[in-house]
Amino acid sequence: MSDHSLLPLPPPASPAPSRVPATPHAPMFLKAALLSDAVARSSGAALLGFAFAQGGVDVLITALPDDMRCAAGGIFGFTAPPHWSGVGASCPGHVRPTESAACQNDPSESGEAVATFVVDRDGLTNASLDLEGAAAAHPEPPTGLLVDALHRVLQLPSPGPLPPTEHLVLGLWVDELVELAVAGTVPTWADAAALHPGLPGRGWVAPSVETVAESTGRVLGNRDWAALRQEAIDGVFPAPDLSREEAQWMDDTMFARWVLSALPDLAPATALLRAVGASDAAAGVDAVIALVDEG
Repeated sequence: MSDHSLLPLPPPASPAPSRVPATPHAPMFLKAALLSDAVARSSGAALLGFAFAQGGVDVLITALPDDMRCAAGGIFGFTAPPHWSGVGASCPGHVRPTESAACQNDPSESGEAVATFVVDRDGLTNASLDLEGAAAAHPEPPTGLLVDALHRVLQLPSPGPLPPTEHLVLGLWVDELVELAVAGTVPTWADAAALHPGLPGRGWVAPSVETVAESTGRVLGNRDWAALRQEAIDGVFPAPDLSREEAQWMDDTMFARWVLSALPDLAPATALLRAVGASDAAAGVDAVIALVDEG
């Protein structure tokens, strides 16, 4: 974990305002970030702080600390100074065409790019993709761990719904099945049911999908994400690549997304099972997922 007490934060160019304006200003922040010469010259990922000044908006820029886990990891545990009215992150990268026919032959859809995300203290978000000098606003509200982290830097709740805890159980189960498939074993539905963390049992007849779905809900008992995060803070729950302090800095929603990000996505995983010939197991897993999500 990075020592965020040493994160170099430049002082504002103007005195800090006496209060943070109540009106959402994320579009203004985004425009200020995109027009900033300092951001344009930045050769790496940058953390942006926005402070209102008499002449407009000060854009405070520091390098986003390197973190092998993900781009957002460098700011885990950091809290913005109170005079910042918003925060952002600017991340360079390379855009490649998608697999869709509409984009395959369009060279304008690929190249060096800078993605910029901003959040203000009212939770308003905005994003832009600057593709080789041509900036365009993102049409949908940005999502992901970096956006969650920017909210937590402002001590705001992470946006979006809290994932169900059952997805943790399902992710652990599917992870076992994917490992089997990658190792060359084609699991049957009976094999899949036997590997379920809820131990639905294995007899002459494989358990039904209803039985496996019901056992999914029993694995964690009454523990919700708040309880699991508290266990991580206490050092009991083994949150992947996360310190106790970082678990405390997160909220339940970001913590849940972080934990689930270490496990296979459910739909691609069952697609992989079908690709190796485990259609029976894949159909059963899909049915269990559907029952759990309905439930």
